Amino acid sequence: MYPASPHLNPFGCEIRAVEDKGRGVFATQYIPAQTTIDISPVLLFSKDEYETHGQHTVVDHYTFKWQDGRMALALGLGSIFNHSPTPNVSYVLDSEHACITFMTMRAIAPSDELCIFHGSKLWFDDKSSSLPLAGEESEDENVLVGLAGLEWDEANGDSKALIPEADLPFEKVATGESDEDEESSRVGETINAWAVDIPEPRQTADMIQWLKQAGLEHPSLKHAKHVRKWIDSEMTTLLLTPADRPAPIVPGGLDPFIIAVPRFPARTMDQVRLKASIWPVFYEAQNHRELQEASRRWTRATVQWFRDAVAVLRKEAKRIPTVAYVPVPLDAPLGTRSFIAHDMRVSSQHPLRHAILNLIRLVGDAAPPSESPGSLQNGQNYLLTSLTLFITHEPCIACSMALLHSRVNEVVYLYAMPQTGGCGSLTCVPGLKGVNHRFKLWKWRGIPVGAGGVPSHIDT
Repeated sequence: MYPASPHLNPFGCEIRAVEDKGRGVFATQYIPAQTTIDISPVLLFSKDEYETHGQHTVVDHYTFKWQDGRMALALGLGSIFNHSPTPNVSYVLDSEHACITFMTMRAIAPSDELCIFHGSKLWFDDKSSSLPLAGEESEDENVLVGLAGLEWDEANGDSKALIPEADLPFEKVATGESDEDEESSRVGETINAWAVDIPEPRQTADMIQWLKQAGLEHPSLKHAKHVRKWIDSEMTTLLLTPADRPAPIVPGGLDPFIIAVPRFPARTMDQVRLKASIWPVFYEAQNHRELQEASRRWTRATVQWFRDAVAVLRKEAKRIPTVAYVPVPLDAPLGTRSFIAHDMRVSSQHPLRHAILNLIRLVGDAAPPSESPGSLQNGQNYLLTSLTLFITHEPCIACSMALLHSRVNEVVYLYAMPQTGGCGSLTCVPGLKGVNHRFKLWKWRGIPVGAGGVPSHIDT
């Protein structure tokens, strides 16, 4: 066994001995997602040269297929990355510069091994894969079956490459009432936000620059314009941040105050004029912004993150079939943790110990206590804001309501529950009229009803 090597690059990667694998590349510090960690030059073998000599040596275990039948031996870290069925590093072959670029697919924690995908036809016994693949049988009757799309033969592609939504292994679940219908019925609805009056117009540009640098801009207000100019006064009002956040400290001793702002952008020119009487907003054709955002979302790295989360569900379901999981978000800061919970109603003899309710309880217990609970603004203590929750089985109506009140961003489930499901089967809670929050729903494709090991009449 070899001792650990010194750090080999600015990201603190080192080579360590790995049981049953030889050596591998490990992180010694936090590495963000989408980070180029190594550009390895390659030595190229012609097809004849490799077939005559190279394939009969140890080199055969470390080469990459190149163009025109050639083989490439990567220098640097390139030949040391071990295989994983759920890799955290992707690579791109650069024939023009005769090198291979390796990039992280998600955030890497200290001591994590950096692995790539060597393909589905391996020439060695894969010690890293303990999860049964789709179509394989397992001795454990609780292992989830019927899952397709977990194996990715092209995981070595560009992590930033966009994947068409039709090619995703999961599909969007319709929530009933469309966003267009919702906005039409709520065209005059407003939300509260912090704002400040700027007495001198020439200060406006500097204040907008400060607003951006201070990180106060928020997605819920991106349809609203930064400033409002008053016709009968030289004063300008600057929009700052949602009112459910603490009052910002404004330069120059200016005092922020709360105003009402339209909740939605203007979808027609008539709405532009109507909403301007409250606060000026941008004109956006229906769903134009949403379609643009959706088209940019599904990168290879994001889809791999979804696959990795489902792989965790499969592994945990060997214990108890119903599992809920909130993974560490992509690009999350160091120290962010994941949460996982199982259905414990039988073992605890408690009817409310659903997997989702147990997970929400875990998130709440992990949240730091507020120094002054009485000072919390409405909305500051929601537990699942901006998070994605993965669960083996479609949530029941009670759990769907708990997710709504926790302000979850989206839910991904594997198995539909036709008789009890509250996210698209029996009803669709986030699509009900009158609810004050909506979340996105995704379901894994191609899974037969009843494949999840739980009777369809059980509420999950």
